[in-house]
Amino acid sequence: MSKLILLLSLSFTVRAYTEFDTICTTPNVTTNFVSSPDSRGTLDILWSCLFTIIACTWTIQHLNVPEERNGRNPGWIGDIKWGLKRTWTSAKWMMLTMLAPELVLSKAWVDLAVAQSGLRALQKLAGEDGTEWTVTHSLFANMGGFVIRGNTGQELQAPDKTHNESTPLTGPSITDEREQITKGPSSASLVSSKQIAIPRDQTHALGHYDPFHLTAAGILRLRRSGQLPKMPLISADDINDKSKTDSFARVVSVAQITWIVAQVLTRVARRLAVSQLEIAVVAFSTCAIIIYILHWKKPKSVLIPCIVLTFPGPIPLEITRKESIIKKGASYLQTFYNGERDVLQSLHENGRPIPNDVVPESLAGGYESASYFVLGLALGSSLFGGIHVAAWNFTFPTKVELILWRVASIYCTAFICLFVVLLSFEWFEIQMTRLVSSLYVLARVFMIVEMFRTLCFLPPDAYTSTWATNIPHLA
Repeated sequence: MSKLILLLSLSFTVRAYTEFDTICTTPNVTTNFVSSPDSRGTLDILWSCLFTIIACTWTIQHLNVPEERNGRNPGWIGDIKWGLKRTWTSAKWMMLTMLAPELVLSKAWVDLAVAQSGLRALQKLAGEDGTEWTVTHSLFANMGGFVIRGNTGQELQAPDKTHNESTPLTGPSITDEREQITKGPSSASLVSSKQIAIPRDQTHALGHYDPFHLTAAGILRLRRSGQLPKMPLISADDINDKSKTDSFARVVSVAQITWIVAQVLTRVARRLAVSQLEIAVVAFSTCAIIIYILHWKKPKSVLIPCIVLTFPGPIPLEITRKESIIKKGASYLQTFYNGERDVLQSLHENGRPIPNDVVPESLAGGYESASYFVLGLALGSSLFGGIHVAAWNFTFPTKVELILWRVASIYCTAFICLFVVLLSFEWFEIQMTRLVSSLYVLARVFMIVEMFRTLCFLPPDAYTSTWATNIPHLA
């Protein structure tokens, strides 16, 4: 291992730094049209690829409803703090997508499968209540888009007086569902924030969060038990109105993806050299397109949830205890790294905002969610790793790097097979799956570093441009 590290470090100095300045002639007289140069530079390749990667990894994010601010940290400093908090969450998922887009693809697949698992039962209840329920509703619910809100602002009484058997499970604000689901914290049933005795993010005295976030499965349970009088009265158009999908950004992203794919295919057809970075961008683009399709019905960047039920006092324990016990989800990152068998890990409890790496419970059973996760991971890793195999005979600075690229690309392609096989051996499951997952991360990091490093060692025909250069794109 020490020899390999030394060899890699020496490979950076095997060639002296060289530079070529491109000088194009200009017309001596006024000309009606001047064609683009028939060459491209290193920075042309770099910037066009970087813009495409950023477009792929940023615009495909459909994160869950975040924690509400609820008047905390007032003033401009608080505005900056909460803005940076949301930006940091998006940046983390952007970096994860760059490192392993197949994980995001598998998460999107599982989210859609879970949303469809109990769709008919929810639609049947919605039909009985004269309301609408679609896949968008289920996806929105599993993002933490529907909440129960109690009045944690008033002084708490003894538990036997506050949560007795006679406590009604429907507050007086349930009379008008349309008003109920669109009103915010200023609803008449809530006490002024000046009377707050227990902050909403520190409701440990109650044993749950307020607002209490529900999933689609939680809404189904509450409606069947009668604790929710009617299904939420909100249309898919209203949910999409809360969504902050930027159509222009998506169009730009799709156009950039189309351009880079056309560029690579044209170069292959003309037998011109393609850089490793361009191959990696095609892999990102392929995963991004599939994720776009899977997220087609899912809302994006919703910050404020809809209230489906309010109470004049704290939320009754008959609801919170049951939902805190039943409502469990699996962190697919834990499944990836630790090889957890049980998909119903207790990671989402007490009604807190649903973490982005948690798969809400499926009405069809946890193992179905696990199967969709594995299928999504298999599709994503085979596509992403397989496209990198296309650089099998590309030019690399050293023979060692060529061999390592081949090994890393094959390993990323076949990773899911090893992962599934190791999951079948329970007696060394955790240790080996961690090893396999760690090697996968190392392989991905190597390919990311290498695809930028090889830009300095491209063959001469890699700088020959094609007609695709004349297509509008970001570079």
